[in-house]
Amino acid sequence: MKLPPERATALLSTVPTAFGIGADELLLAALSLAVAAQTRPGEAGSSGMVVAVQAHGRQEQVVDHLDLSRTVGWMAEIFPFLLERTADDGAAFGECAVDAAVARVRALMAQIPDGGTDYSMLRFLNPRTAPILSAAPMPTIYLNYVGRLTRGEVADWSVAAEDSELFADWNADVPDPFPLSLIVRTVDGPDGPELSARWSSGPDGPGAAVVGSLVAAWLRALDALAARAAHLGAATSPATASAGRN
Repeated sequence: MKLPPERATALLSTVPTAFGIGADELLLAALSLAVAAQTRPGEAGSSGMVVAVQAHGRQEQVVDHLDLSRTVGWMAEIFPFLLERTADDGAAFGECAVDAAVARVRALMAQIPDGGTDYSMLRFLNPRTAPILSAAPMPTIYLNYVGRLTRGEVADWSVAAEDSELFADWNADVPDPFPLSLIVRTVDGPDGPELSARWSSGPDGPGAAVVGSLVAAWLRALDALAARAAHLGAATSPATASAGRN
């Protein structure tokens, strides 16, 4: 599925700016709202779903004097992220729910050191923690924001004509390891940025009807985030908006 420039432009610029977050956090907030809309808790309290988030792995600050500028390759980190939802958030795509989702995502992301690299070291390199983390349940959803690419004039580094391979995160001969996967990318074209998303289910994932319902909820969540951002304005965040209501 693709969002044309007239919808994608705001989602990649004014909307993240209004909330004080990045595009990757915006996608997480939209996913949080969509999941909550499909699985609303029936009473007070909270529940959550773990998402496997892929981020770039070029975190030079974790090792002194590390220089990756001459290293060619796709470096990535995958770390677990808890999408929380509460019965107190109100209507699924209302202002309170949007503000709460953004605030939670922003706060949790701020607590993740070095873009998830620390988790990878604990998961794969630390002999004490690796067995514990490897035994943890598989995250329900995998989310990867590939990033922003440019299609246009040919340069030393440009998107090839067969760039659909950028969506092929997994070997075609190997089943998707996650129940549900969402891969998103932005491609800048002559008419502006286009946001593309690919949803896929693994062998143990949900059926087409469930996925279709979640996709529709995700699109509605993006629209709700855009509408709320337009109301807040570029200088206001959910935190200050909440303070103003108290």
